[in-house]
Amino acid sequence: MWTFDEDCLHEWGLTNRLRLEEPLAKHSTFAVGGKTDVWFTPALEPELLHIIRLAQDYAQPILFTGNGTNVLYADAGARGAVVRVGMEQWLSLI
Repeated sequence: MWTFDEDCLHEWGLTNRLRLEEPLAKHSTFAVGGKTDVWFTPALEPELLHIIRLAQDYAQPILFTGNGTNVLYADAGARGAVVRVGMEQWLSLI
């Protein structure tokens, strides 16, 4: 079981970008999909690397997604973490 809790969210200061039990339907143009254990939208490369390490440390699956177009999430949701790596947030780093 994933062990993120409110203390972890506040420690990271990412409550608007790291969410627990997030409905995937909110992030798909088709508006379908159940909940994921963790939804994360990293803003910087170190944040991305940190969530990957956490997933490895807790042996949790991790799914990378883009902007949510042309994707159908399962109604059962996704276990582990779904990490949104949208193009607009990474273009500024180039």
